[in-house]
Amino acid sequence: MAKSSQDDKEIEALADKLQKELNAPTALRRPPDSITASEYARQSGCKHGTAGDFLRRQVEAGTMQRKKVGSVYYYYLPKR
Repeated sequence: MAKSSQDDKEIEALADKLQKELNAPTALRRPPDSITASEYARQSGCKHGTAGDFLRRQVEAGTMQRKKVGSVYYYYLPKR
């Protein structure tokens, strides 16, 4: 069943209201200077699983930190 344009207008109005009244985000924001396992795999030429394992091990060792934004994990070096 297709949505009517009225439904779209109501959704748009509610989203605008949330943004104005609650300062709701308009987009998910990744941590600065971060990389995903997919991005690391693409840049390094390794497989995604290899990149993810490497980055997770770095978090466990304390040399990197990780933050989940939405459904994606972002990896970054801790501030020194």
